Amino acid sequence: GIPFVLYLFSLSITSELSWQELKVISGAWWFKLIGLGFIWSFAHHFFCGFRYLYLDMHKGLEKHQAKNSAIVVLVCSASATAFFAYKLFSG
Repeated sequence: GIPFVLYLFSLSITSELSWQELKVISGAWWFKLIGLGFIWSFAHHFFCGFRYLYLDMHKGLEKHQAKNSAIVVLVCSASATAFFAYKLFSG
């Protein structure tokens, strides 16, 4: 993902024409879908971080508790992704 982001950054600062090209590309549905994938991966990583901090405190180590916390992480990351998908595709 980093090379892709660097390419987009270079488009944004190279010239006025490349900036206009970036604006056209960023309005495409497939570009928004790729961005949504990045958003989901960040949200999942973010919420998993809290889960593992909780596990590092030696809490929630039982099998059913660990399963429930994993489900909470999935629900939270899916909810955050759905919120940003609404924002991304509605405007």
